[in-house]
Amino acid sequence: MSRYSEIESDMAEILADVGTQIQWDGDDYDAILTEPRVDLDLTTGGFSAEADYSIKIRKTDLPEGSAPQAKDQVTIAGAVYVVRGVTDSPSSPMLVLHVARK
Repeated sequence: MSRYSEIESDMAEILADVGTQIQWDGDDYDAILTEPRVDLDLTTGGFSAEADYSIKIRKTDLPEGSAPQAKDQVTIAGAVYVVRGVTDSPSSPMLVLHVARK
């Protein structure tokens, strides 16, 4: 079994144990969410907190030839987030979505 296959298999087990369900393009996916990174932006009247998350999804769970792109929306526990960027490393079985609250 290749290293890539081993990681993919291990991630399937982790997602089954501790994954959070997200929705994209009308379908549900198990994902791993990072703790939010909070930025404070200076706005009129004070500071505004904005949280960014990273979401990891197994590439094999996505429809063939289709994956979330920047500006797509994902839903986590009823809250809508916008994909700001995607990291797709050929050496990883996981697709990383960088999202922020809409």
